[in-house]
Amino acid sequence: MFSTTSCTLEYMAIFAQSTLVTLMTVVALLLIIGSLLIRWQRYFSRQKRDDAPIVQTQRPTRTDGSHYQGAPEDVARWQVAMHETARELSAQLDRRWERCRR
Repeated sequence: MFSTTSCTLEYMAIFAQSTLVTLMTVVALLLIIGSLLIRWQRYFSRQKRDDAPIVQTQRPTRTDGSHYQGAPEDVARWQVAMHETARELSAQLDRRWERCRR
């Protein structure tokens, strides 16, 4: 027969081991999280300092939104036609994709 004290001691030993394993796992996770947070903070603090450019350059701005400023009228019409063709092809692909998904 088993005595109640021996069963209790066995259960206590199992719980003691699992508590130790759990504690070690939590400590390991905290160390990993802490080291990752420190690396993250160092990376982004270094990035803020490095983002400032040495020389500021002025970029030209478009006034009419066209890629071909000062281009002949037929180039602008060709550009519009290519955008419309791309839109139509995209719509066809979307329809075919929807048919394939069904």
